[in-house]
Amino acid sequence: MKIAFCSNYLNHHQLYLSKAIINAGIEYYFIAAEQMEEERKNGGWINMNDKYDWVVRIYQGQEQIDFAKRIINNADLVIMGSFPIKFIRQRIFKNKPVFLYSERWFKSSDGDNKKFKTFHKFLSNLIHIKYLNFFNVYMLCASAYTAYDCNLFGNFKNKCYKWGYFPYVKTYDLNKLMEIKKENDIVELLWVARMLDWKHPEYVVHLAKRLKKKGIKFHINMIGTGDKFEEIKASIISENLLPELNLIESIPNESVREYMEKANIFLFTSDFNEGWGVVLNEAMNSGCAVVACNGIGAVPFLVEDRKNGLIYNNGDIDEFCNMVETLICNKELCEELGRNAYETIISEWNPENAVRKLLKLYNILCKKSNETIEYGICSKAEILD
Repeated sequence: MKIAFCSNYLNHHQLYLSKAIINAGIEYYFIAAEQMEEERKNGGWINMNDKYDWVVRIYQGQEQIDFAKRIINNADLVIMGSFPIKFIRQRIFKNKPVFLYSERWFKSSDGDNKKFKTFHKFLSNLIHIKYLNFFNVYMLCASAYTAYDCNLFGNFKNKCYKWGYFPYVKTYDLNKLMEIKKENDIVELLWVARMLDWKHPEYVVHLAKRLKKKGIKFHINMIGTGDKFEEIKASIISENLLPELNLIESIPNESVREYMEKANIFLFTSDFNEGWGVVLNEAMNSGCAVVACNGIGAVPFLVEDRKNGLIYNNGDIDEFCNMVETLICNKELCEELGRNAYETIISEWNPENAVRKLLKLYNILCKKSNETIEYGICSKAEILD
């Protein structure tokens, strides 16, 4: 079997899925449309295009372009992310299976009234995407809200499937991991993100202020930099929240995982502008009890409320704070959610299982079978408003 994954450039979001495909004994190529931006490199991202011999780089010239076209036209299965659609047009017209791979198309915390603020996207979906409905093309939803955005134009009806990002998964002795968390003198909370408006770091400051006022013992680490860093830093000082709230500038991912392994609770406060949110995979893999906003793309797929995490409604800061207080005061519940979160990643949302389920879905669609995947990866994506 031969699989091609077409996207802008290889990064850690696709790396471990790519390796899982190769480890399954499948002939595999990642076709990169462009070089990684300097901004990404400066932010700590590794340029992986030149690191692996299974990466085809079409930006290097006609020879690579011709090679990529042959791969795309002859592959059994093609996955296409951010990539020029002209390269797969011939394959589409031959009715060979193609899986588009996308976060939500329209990101706005202000609702539908802002969804059409980019006219070129509006036209793209009306003209360029609409015709795909008539061919063997399907949507892998890297957000729980992708199906909703597609449905706005009547695109990919009954052809949207749950997907996502699949970062590196660590296997722990779960009992030992929980013992590490129990060693904390007080409950450890963690927030990790770029400090941008739609990531809402101010929620954490509000939470800390409220907990301190109530006399509840806690400690929070906030990791990240961004436009709001100085504002958050000033708020922490002015509200006299030191040393309970500790601000840490960006650190390597390996160090972030160490903080996750020690944390009892992970706070994820982004709104509907968060396409997926890989830190959720990593925090759940690290056995954290997560408190997360329902607007985050990964949350409705990965988190079952009160089973492996707690979900609050977008914009409801009181509900967010109440859920965190509940976990601080109920250590048994906190540990139970953390254990279940870990099992969710180990048993379902990992690269190896993603490959197994994608191949199963491919076979179902090729055979036009009535069989369905009932749960998790590659099951039908519901239209969530």
